[in-house]
Amino acid sequence: GDDHLPVLLARALRNPLPHVRDVAAAIIREDRMEGMRDRIASLLDDEEPQARLQAAWGLATFGDDRAVSQIIDGLNPRNPTLSSFCMEAARDLGLRDAIPTLKHHIPAASAELKSGMWLTLGVMGDPEAQERLRDWANDPEARVPDRIVGLMALAAMGKAKDLPLLRKIIRDGTAIEVQNIAVGLTFKTGAPDLELARGILSCGHFAHPGPAQVAEWLPRLGDRLVPWL
Repeated sequence: GDDHLPVLLARALRNPLPHVRDVAAAIIREDRMEGMRDRIASLLDDEEPQARLQAAWGLATFGDDRAVSQIIDGLNPRNPTLSSFCMEAARDLGLRDAIPTLKHHIPAASAELKSGMWLTLGVMGDPEAQERLRDWANDPEARVPDRIVGLMALAAMGKAKDLPLLRKIIRDGTAIEVQNIAVGLTFKTGAPDLELARGILSCGHFAHPGPAQVAEWLPRLGDRLVPWL
């Protein structure tokens, strides 16, 4: 993060290896280095699709929507890797313009990608998707993948009316159910419900206290958890 970083990133954006250009653009976006906006704009015509999409995501993060259409176009399920990447960008940006495109592509998506699309729609506030996800989460007879993504989505949406079910699952449910609720909290903006967090940390379903499912959202609780810990 010292004064050399912008210089190194500017060089990396011109590196012949596509992955290096992609990662450089990601660092600029994640570190909110808005002064390098024009630098990442140069990747919008890059030969590597992910580098182009990374640049589009970064520009949109800085309030420049000129390439948002590239993110929406990338939701097409014919390239699952890019589609998943674009869903992550859409969730991060709260890109509600992507909702009709996601709904259009769901029938042609693979089962795994379809779950991600429903989750993305739910997180972005689509009422139809939220009700479908809620039905899956509340139905013990639902297909396992559907119920799991439903529970993940309820955790991500963070609605007060869903907390009793989530708390019950954390107390009485299976390891895979609890772990996916924890994953869902990584998609939530802000700190999770304190009782929910305590239940996850004390449920005994994690091999060690700092897995990826927890590390993303745990710091958002600040010092409220310290006395309990």
